[in-house]
Amino acid sequence: MELFIFVVLLLEALLILLPAVPNRLGLKHYREGNYVRAERYFRFFYRTSKMVILYAPLRATAANNVGLTEMMQNRLPEAKEFFEEALTNSRKPSSKRTRFLVQSNLAFVEAFHGNLEKAERLLDSMTSEAPLSTALQANAILARAYILLFRGQYADGEALINSSSTLFSDKSGTQTSSSILIACYRLYDNKPDQALNILNSISPSKVHIKHFGAVIETLKMNCYTEMGRLQEAETIQATLLTRIDLMSEFDQRSAYSGIALLASKREDWERARYYADLALSVAKIPHARAYPLLIKARAFVHYNNPIRAKALCEEVLQMPVMPYYHRKAEALLMYLAQKEAAPILVQSYNPSVVAESVYRQQGT
Repeated sequence: MELFIFVVLLLEALLILLPAVPNRLGLKHYREGNYVRAERYFRFFYRTSKMVILYAPLRATAANNVGLTEMMQNRLPEAKEFFEEALTNSRKPSSKRTRFLVQSNLAFVEAFHGNLEKAERLLDSMTSEAPLSTALQANAILARAYILLFRGQYADGEALINSSSTLFSDKSGTQTSSSILIACYRLYDNKPDQALNILNSISPSKVHIKHFGAVIETLKMNCYTEMGRLQEAETIQATLLTRIDLMSEFDQRSAYSGIALLASKREDWERARYYADLALSVAKIPHARAYPLLIKARAFVHYNNPIRAKALCEEVLQMPVMPYYHRKAEALLMYLAQKEAAPILVQSYNPSVVAESVYRQQGT
Protein backbone atom coordinates (compact mmCIF):
# COMPACT_ATOMS: atom_id res chain seq x y z
CA MET A 1 0.00 0.00 0.00
CA GLU A 2 2.80 2.41 0.92
CA LEU A 3 4.55 1.57 -2.34
CA PHE A 4 1.36 2.34 -4.28
CA ILE A 5 0.99 5.72 -2.57
CA PHE A 6 4.65 6.48 -3.28
CA VAL A 7 4.21 5.66 -6.99
CA VAL A 8 1.07 7.82 -7.22
CA LEU A 9 2.83 10.77 -5.58
CA LEU A 10 5.86 10.30 -7.83
CA LEU A 11 3.67 10.33 -10.93
CA GLU A 12 1.87 13.38 -9.59
CA ALA A 13 5.19 15.18 -9.11
CA LEU A 14 6.29 14.30 -12.65
CA LEU A 15 3.01 15.57 -14.06
CA ILE A 16 3.45 18.83 -12.17
CA LEU A 17 6.94 19.29 -13.59
CA LEU A 18 6.03 18.16 -17.13
CA PRO A 19 4.06 21.30 -18.14
CA ALA A 20 6.83 23.68 -17.02
CA VAL A 21 8.55 23.76 -20.43
CA PRO A 22 5.45 24.48 -22.61
CA ASN A 23 4.28 27.03 -20.07
CA ARG A 24 7.64 28.82 -20.19
CA LEU A 25 7.62 28.76 -24.00
CA GLY A 26 4.05 30.05 -24.01
CA LEU A 27 5.01 32.98 -21.79
CA LYS A 28 7.93 33.79 -24.11
CA HIS A 29 5.69 33.92 -27.19
CA TYR A 30 3.01 35.83 -25.27
CA ARG A 31 5.47 38.61 -24.40
CA GLU A 32 6.57 38.73 -28.05
CA GLY A 33 2.97 39.26 -29.14
CA ASN A 34 2.68 35.88 -30.88
CA TYR A 35 -0.60 34.95 -29.22
CA VAL A 36 -1.47 32.10 -31.61
CA ARG A 37 1.75 30.25 -30.82
CA ALA A 38 1.50 31.15 -27.13
CA GLU A 39 -2.02 29.71 -27.05
CA ARG A 40 -0.75 26.46 -28.59
CA TYR A 41 1.78 25.98 -25.77
CA PHE A 42 -0.63 27.14 -23.08
CA ARG A 43 -3.32 24.72 -24.28
CA PHE A 44 -0.81 21.86 -24.08
CA PHE A 45 -0.04 23.06 -20.56
CA TYR A 46 -3.80 23.20 -19.88
CA ARG A 47 -4.47 19.66 -21.17
CA THR A 48 -1.55 18.28 -19.16
CA SER A 49 -2.72 20.07 -16.02
CA LYS A 50 -6.08 18.30 -16.32
CA MET A 51 -4.23 15.06 -15.61
CA VAL A 52 -2.96 16.39 -12.28
CA ILE A 53 -5.88 15.46 -10.07
CA LEU A 54 -4.43 16.59 -6.75
CA TYR A 55 -2.93 19.92 -7.76
CA ALA A 56 -5.71 22.43 -8.50
CA PRO A 57 -3.36 25.49 -8.45
CA LEU A 58 -1.61 24.14 -11.55
CA ARG A 59 -4.95 23.82 -13.34
CA ALA A 60 -5.78 27.37 -12.27
CA THR A 61 -2.52 28.74 -13.70
CA ALA A 62 -3.05 26.83 -16.95
CA ALA A 63 -6.63 28.07 -17.39
CA ASN A 64 -5.55 31.64 -16.56
CA ASN A 65 -2.80 31.58 -19.20
CA VAL A 66 -5.14 30.26 -21.90
CA GLY A 67 -7.59 32.98 -20.87
CA LEU A 68 -4.90 35.63 -21.40
CA THR A 69 -4.27 34.50 -24.99
CA GLU A 70 -8.02 34.38 -25.66
CA MET A 71 -8.35 37.93 -24.31
CA MET A 72 -5.50 39.24 -26.47
CA GLN A 73 -7.05 37.59 -29.55
CA ASN A 74 -10.32 39.45 -28.96
CA ARG A 75 -12.19 36.34 -27.80
CA LEU A 76 -13.42 37.82 -24.55
CA PRO A 77 -16.35 35.45 -23.89
CA GLU A 78 -13.95 32.50 -24.15
CA ALA A 79 -11.40 34.32 -21.98
CA LYS A 80 -14.08 34.85 -19.34
CA GLU A 81 -14.86 31.11 -19.25
CA PHE A 82 -11.20 30.21 -18.70
CA PHE A 83 -10.75 32.86 -16.00
CA GLU A 84 -13.87 31.63 -14.19
CA GLU A 85 -12.54 28.06 -14.36
CA ALA A 86 -9.20 29.28 -13.02
CA LEU A 87 -11.00 31.07 -10.19
CA THR A 88 -12.80 27.85 -9.23
CA ASN A 89 -9.47 25.99 -9.10
CA SER A 90 -7.74 28.60 -6.95
CA ARG A 91 -9.98 28.62 -3.87
CA LYS A 92 -7.46 27.04 -1.50
CA PRO A 93 -5.56 29.36 0.87
CA SER A 94 -2.29 28.17 -0.70
CA SER A 95 -3.52 29.41 -4.11
CA LYS A 96 -4.17 32.97 -2.95
CA ARG A 97 -1.63 34.61 -5.28
CA THR A 98 -2.99 32.74 -8.31
CA ARG A 99 -6.56 33.61 -7.31
CA PHE A 100 -5.78 37.31 -7.02
CA LEU A 101 -4.08 37.29 -10.43
CA VAL A 102 -7.11 35.57 -11.98
CA GLN A 103 -9.49 38.02 -10.28
CA SER A 104 -7.63 41.02 -11.70
CA ASN A 105 -7.70 39.47 -15.20
CA LEU A 106 -11.39 38.65 -14.87
CA ALA A 107 -12.02 42.23 -13.73
CA PHE A 108 -10.49 43.48 -17.01
CA VAL A 109 -12.83 41.24 -19.03
CA GLU A 110 -15.91 42.25 -17.01
CA ALA A 111 -15.00 45.93 -17.46
CA PHE A 112 -14.63 45.52 -21.23
CA HIS A 113 -18.06 43.86 -21.28
CA GLY A 114 -19.50 46.90 -19.50
CA ASN A 115 -20.02 45.05 -16.20
CA LEU A 116 -18.24 47.75 -14.19
CA GLU A 117 -19.86 47.00 -10.82
CA LYS A 118 -18.95 43.32 -11.08
CA ALA A 119 -15.38 44.24 -12.02
CA GLU A 120 -15.16 46.51 -8.99
CA ARG A 121 -16.43 43.78 -6.66
CA LEU A 122 -13.73 41.42 -7.89
CA LEU A 123 -11.05 44.02 -7.18
CA ASP A 124 -12.53 44.98 -3.80
CA SER A 125 -12.49 41.36 -2.65
CA MET A 126 -8.78 41.18 -3.54
CA THR A 127 -7.69 44.29 -1.70
CA SER A 128 -9.83 43.63 1.38
CA GLU A 129 -8.61 40.08 1.93
CA ALA A 130 -4.85 40.42 2.24
CA PRO A 131 -1.85 42.58 1.35
CA LEU A 132 -0.93 42.18 -2.32
CA SER A 133 2.45 41.85 -3.96
CA THR A 134 3.70 44.82 -5.99
CA ALA A 135 2.84 43.09 -9.29
CA LEU A 136 -0.69 42.25 -8.16
CA GLN A 137 -1.21 45.77 -6.84
CA ALA A 138 -0.14 47.13 -10.24
CA ASN A 139 -2.59 44.83 -12.05
CA ALA A 140 -5.42 45.83 -9.73
CA ILE A 141 -4.66 49.55 -10.15
CA LEU A 142 -4.67 49.21 -13.95
CA ALA A 143 -7.99 47.36 -13.85
CA ARG A 144 -9.50 50.15 -11.71
CA ALA A 145 -8.03 52.72 -14.09
CA TYR A 146 -9.81 51.03 -17.01
CA ILE A 147 -13.07 51.12 -15.07
CA LEU A 148 -12.62 54.88 -14.58
CA LEU A 149 -11.85 55.26 -18.30
CA PHE A 150 -15.08 53.48 -19.22
CA ARG A 151 -16.99 55.71 -16.79
CA GLY A 152 -15.51 58.84 -18.34
CA GLN A 153 -13.76 59.80 -15.08
CA TYR A 154 -10.51 60.75 -16.77
CA ALA A 155 -9.08 63.00 -14.06
CA ASP A 156 -9.75 60.40 -11.35
CA GLY A 157 -8.13 57.67 -13.44
CA GLU A 158 -5.04 59.72 -14.12
CA ALA A 159 -4.75 60.67 -10.44
CA LEU A 160 -5.00 56.99 -9.47
CA ILE A 161 -2.21 56.03 -11.88
CA ASN A 162 0.05 58.91 -10.83
CA SER A 163 -0.41 58.11 -7.13
CA SER A 164 0.61 54.49 -7.79
CA SER A 165 3.49 55.11 -10.22
CA THR A 166 6.05 53.33 -8.00
CA LEU A 167 4.17 50.05 -8.48
CA PHE A 168 4.66 49.92 -12.25
CA SER A 169 7.67 48.39 -13.98
CA ASP A 170 9.05 48.33 -17.52
CA LYS A 171 9.79 44.61 -17.36
CA SER A 172 6.21 43.55 -16.68
CA GLY A 173 4.73 46.06 -19.13
CA THR A 174 2.66 47.81 -16.46
CA GLN A 175 4.64 51.05 -16.88
CA THR A 176 3.85 51.13 -20.60
CA SER A 177 0.22 50.21 -19.90
CA SER A 178 -0.14 53.10 -17.45
CA SER A 179 1.31 55.58 -19.98
CA ILE A 180 -1.04 54.31 -22.69
CA LEU A 181 -4.00 54.68 -20.35
CA ILE A 182 -3.11 58.29 -19.51
CA ALA A 183 -2.82 59.00 -23.25
CA CYS A 184 -6.31 57.53 -23.70
CA TYR A 185 -7.66 59.77 -20.93
CA ARG A 186 -6.26 62.84 -22.69
CA LEU A 187 -7.45 61.72 -26.14
CA TYR A 188 -11.03 61.05 -24.99
CA ASP A 189 -10.96 64.34 -23.08
CA ASN A 190 -10.39 66.15 -26.41
CA LYS A 191 -6.69 66.80 -25.74
CA PRO A 192 -5.06 64.87 -28.61
CA ASP A 193 -1.92 67.02 -28.56
CA GLN A 194 -1.24 66.08 -24.93
CA ALA A 195 -2.02 62.43 -25.67
CA LEU A 196 0.45 62.47 -28.56
CA ASN A 197 3.21 63.91 -26.35
CA ILE A 198 2.70 61.08 -23.85
CA LEU A 199 2.80 58.43 -26.57
CA ASN A 200 5.96 59.95 -28.08
CA SER A 201 7.60 59.86 -24.65
CA ILE A 202 7.33 56.05 -24.46
CA SER A 203 10.75 54.69 -25.36
CA PRO A 204 10.60 51.85 -27.94
CA SER A 205 13.26 50.01 -25.92
CA LYS A 206 10.79 49.77 -23.03
CA VAL A 207 7.99 48.25 -25.11
CA HIS A 208 8.75 44.65 -24.16
CA ILE A 209 5.33 43.31 -25.11
CA LYS A 210 4.96 43.45 -28.89
CA HIS A 211 1.22 44.08 -28.68
CA PHE A 212 1.89 47.56 -27.29
CA GLY A 213 3.67 48.62 -30.49
CA ALA A 214 0.49 48.34 -32.59
CA VAL A 215 -1.60 49.98 -29.87
CA ILE A 216 0.76 52.96 -29.60
CA GLU A 217 0.95 53.47 -33.37
CA THR A 218 -2.84 53.30 -33.74
CA LEU A 219 -3.33 55.81 -30.93
CA LYS A 220 -0.78 58.14 -32.54
CA MET A 221 -2.69 57.92 -35.82
CA ASN A 222 -5.91 58.81 -33.98
CA CYS A 223 -4.20 61.76 -32.28
CA TYR A 224 -2.92 63.14 -35.59
CA THR A 225 -6.38 62.64 -37.10
CA GLU A 226 -8.13 64.53 -34.30
CA MET A 227 -5.54 67.32 -34.55
CA GLY A 228 -6.18 67.67 -38.29
CA ARG A 229 -2.65 66.54 -39.18
CA LEU A 230 -3.99 64.08 -41.71
CA GLN A 231 -0.82 63.52 -43.75
CA GLU A 232 1.05 62.36 -40.65
CA ALA A 233 -1.90 60.13 -39.76
CA GLU A 234 -1.81 58.63 -43.27
CA THR A 235 1.90 57.85 -42.93
CA ILE A 236 1.15 55.73 -39.86
CA GLN A 237 -1.88 54.23 -41.62
CA ALA A 238 0.33 53.02 -44.47
CA THR A 239 2.68 51.31 -42.00
CA LEU A 240 -0.18 49.64 -40.13
CA LEU A 241 -1.73 48.31 -43.35
CA THR A 242 1.51 46.57 -44.34
CA ARG A 243 1.37 44.36 -41.24
CA ILE A 244 -2.31 44.33 -40.32
CA ASP A 245 -2.73 40.67 -41.34
CA LEU A 246 -0.12 39.72 -38.74
CA MET A 247 -1.89 41.54 -35.91
CA SER A 248 -4.18 39.99 -33.35
CA GLU A 249 -7.89 40.65 -33.83
CA PHE A 250 -7.70 43.05 -30.88
CA ASP A 251 -5.09 45.19 -32.67
CA GLN A 252 -6.79 44.80 -36.06
CA ARG A 253 -10.04 46.15 -34.69
CA SER A 254 -8.31 49.22 -33.24
CA ALA A 255 -6.44 49.85 -36.48
CA TYR A 256 -9.57 49.44 -38.66
CA SER A 257 -11.50 51.87 -36.45
CA GLY A 258 -8.66 54.40 -36.63
CA ILE A 259 -8.45 54.12 -40.42
CA ALA A 260 -12.24 54.56 -40.68
CA LEU A 261 -11.99 57.70 -38.52
CA LEU A 262 -9.22 59.08 -40.75
CA ALA A 263 -11.27 58.39 -43.89
CA SER A 264 -14.25 60.19 -42.34
CA LYS A 265 -12.08 63.26 -41.72
CA ARG A 266 -11.18 63.16 -45.43
CA GLU A 267 -14.92 62.76 -46.14
CA ASP A 268 -14.13 59.58 -48.04
CA TRP A 269 -17.31 57.92 -46.83
CA GLU A 270 -17.02 54.76 -48.91
CA ARG A 271 -13.62 54.05 -47.37
CA ALA A 272 -14.88 55.04 -43.93
CA ARG A 273 -17.79 52.58 -44.17
CA TYR A 274 -15.54 49.83 -45.53
CA TYR A 275 -13.09 50.01 -42.62
CA ALA A 276 -15.86 50.53 -40.08
CA ASP A 277 -17.41 47.28 -41.33
CA LEU A 278 -14.02 45.54 -41.03
CA ALA A 279 -13.74 46.79 -37.46
CA LEU A 280 -17.24 45.54 -36.66
CA SER A 281 -16.41 42.12 -38.15
CA VAL A 282 -13.83 41.56 -35.39
CA ALA A 283 -15.43 43.68 -32.64
CA LYS A 284 -17.27 41.43 -30.22
CA ILE A 285 -17.95 43.69 -27.25
CA PRO A 286 -19.86 46.98 -26.95
CA HIS A 287 -16.80 49.17 -26.26
CA ALA A 288 -15.21 47.91 -29.48
CA ARG A 289 -18.35 48.32 -31.60
CA ALA A 290 -19.46 51.80 -30.57
CA TYR A 291 -17.01 53.93 -32.59
CA PRO A 292 -17.31 52.10 -35.93
CA LEU A 293 -21.10 52.22 -35.57
CA LEU A 294 -20.93 55.99 -35.07
CA ILE A 295 -18.66 56.39 -38.12
CA LYS A 296 -21.18 54.41 -40.19
CA ALA A 297 -23.96 56.63 -38.83
CA ARG A 298 -22.10 59.72 -40.03
CA ALA A 299 -21.66 58.08 -43.43
CA PHE A 300 -25.43 57.52 -43.64
CA VAL A 301 -25.94 61.20 -42.81
CA HIS A 302 -23.75 61.99 -45.81
CA TYR A 303 -25.78 59.56 -47.96
CA ASN A 304 -28.96 61.35 -46.80
CA ASN A 305 -30.26 58.25 -45.04
CA PRO A 306 -31.32 59.62 -41.64
CA ILE A 307 -33.32 56.51 -40.72
CA ARG A 308 -30.23 54.26 -40.80
CA ALA A 309 -28.12 56.94 -39.10
CA LYS A 310 -30.67 57.33 -36.30
CA ALA A 311 -30.96 53.55 -35.82
CA LEU A 312 -27.18 53.21 -35.39
CA CYS A 313 -27.04 56.10 -32.90
CA GLU A 314 -29.86 54.58 -30.87
CA GLU A 315 -28.05 51.24 -30.90
CA VAL A 316 -24.97 52.92 -29.40
CA LEU A 317 -27.09 54.64 -26.74
CA GLN A 318 -28.40 51.23 -25.63
CA MET A 319 -24.86 49.91 -25.14
CA PRO A 320 -23.03 49.89 -21.78
CA VAL A 321 -20.18 52.01 -23.17
CA MET A 322 -18.20 55.13 -22.29
CA PRO A 323 -20.11 58.43 -21.92
CA TYR A 324 -17.83 59.68 -24.72
CA TYR A 325 -19.66 57.46 -27.23
CA HIS A 326 -23.09 58.27 -25.81
CA ARG A 327 -22.40 62.00 -26.18
CA LYS A 328 -21.33 61.55 -29.80
CA ALA A 329 -24.49 59.57 -30.54
CA GLU A 330 -26.64 62.23 -28.83
CA ALA A 331 -24.87 64.97 -30.80
CA LEU A 332 -25.60 63.26 -34.10
CA LEU A 333 -29.23 62.61 -33.13
CA MET A 334 -29.61 66.29 -32.21
CA TYR A 335 -28.20 67.29 -35.57
CA LEU A 336 -30.64 64.97 -37.35
CA ALA A 337 -33.55 66.44 -35.37
CA GLN A 338 -32.46 69.99 -36.22
CA LYS A 339 -32.05 69.10 -39.87
CA GLU A 340 -35.51 67.53 -39.98
CA ALA A 341 -37.03 70.61 -38.33
CA ALA A 342 -35.20 73.13 -40.50
CA PRO A 343 -33.51 71.37 -43.45
CA ILE A 344 -32.59 74.62 -45.19
CA LEU A 345 -30.84 76.12 -42.17
CA VAL A 346 -28.80 73.01 -41.31
CA GLN A 347 -26.55 72.61 -44.33
CA SER A 348 -23.65 70.54 -43.00
CA TYR A 349 -22.83 68.31 -40.08
CA ASN A 350 -20.40 69.90 -37.65
CA PRO A 351 -20.07 67.40 -34.78
CA SER A 352 -18.05 69.69 -32.54
CA VAL A 353 -20.66 72.48 -32.65
CA VAL A 354 -23.57 70.13 -32.03
CA ALA A 355 -21.68 68.22 -29.33
CA GLU A 356 -20.93 71.46 -27.49
CA SER A 357 -24.65 72.17 -27.39
CA VAL A 358 -25.32 68.69 -26.01
CA TYR A 359 -22.63 69.08 -23.32
CA ARG A 360 -24.15 72.39 -22.17
CA GLN A 361 -27.59 70.84 -21.88
CA GLN A 362 -26.15 67.94 -19.86
CA GLY A 363 -24.22 70.30 -17.62
CA THR A 364 -20.86 68.68 -18.48
